[in-house]
Amino acid sequence: MGDCCSSLALCEADKLEKPLSFAEYVEVDASPFPTRPKAASAGFPRGATPEQLLELLRQTLKARQLQMKDLPEPKSSEFTQLLQELGFESALDRVKLGKMVTRERTGEAANVANAESSANVSFDTLEYEEMSRLQKAEAKYLIKDFVKCMIQGRYLQTVKAGSGEIVDCLATLNKKVDRLVLACGQAASEVRLAEISEVTVSSEGVSVLGLGGEIPLLLPEEERETFANALAILAHRAARTEKLQ
Repeated sequence: MGDCCSSLALCEADKLEKPLSFAEYVEVDASPFPTRPKAASAGFPRGATPEQLLELLRQTLKARQLQMKDLPEPKSSEFTQLLQELGFESALDRVKLGKMVTRERTGEAANVANAESSANVSFDTLEYEEMSRLQKAEAKYLIKDFVKCMIQGRYLQTVKAGSGEIVDCLATLNKKVDRLVLACGQAASEVRLAEISEVTVSSEGVSVLGLGGEIPLLLPEEERETFANALAILAHRAARTEKLQ
């Protein structure tokens, strides 16, 4: 009996001392030594275009609930370190991404400047003329902040017509500030601000009524009124501008 127990103990010891294969190592959930993550850039063949790499970076950041604006300055060491942590191991790929991010941010800055210029145009509506000086100042700041945010894009949710499914989407304003663009996954749609007839606050968000029907946008309660007011003012101004042309 003693010999049998000793043999069994030796067999168990051999199992513990035998090195695990790579496949077995990966399957050990309780291992204190995590496996190295697969390189993010492995999704594209060697020599991927800068555009492909930039799209992969967007997807990688989104999976970690981050956005492009969260990236450090491309020329900083933190930028390189972050790309490495995200799995971009190729130095050439990191250089390409640094140039693409810099170019994109330069373009965004120009768009924001154009948007701010548009937002600072005086409102010539009757409602604006009837506002007090303080109300006019508040309206201008409201529009300016709203446009700056929407030019860069913000994530929210909407409800699919017919199915009632709630989906995530990226809402943006174009640089001319005359169109609202909603990108939901691979599908994208846009609404001309001049065609928006009504923007109302609902129990779950904001309802935008245009020629194509109602578009429900789900927003946090504290943001609904500001979003609705700003979008309504821009829509009113866009419609008025079209009539004068």
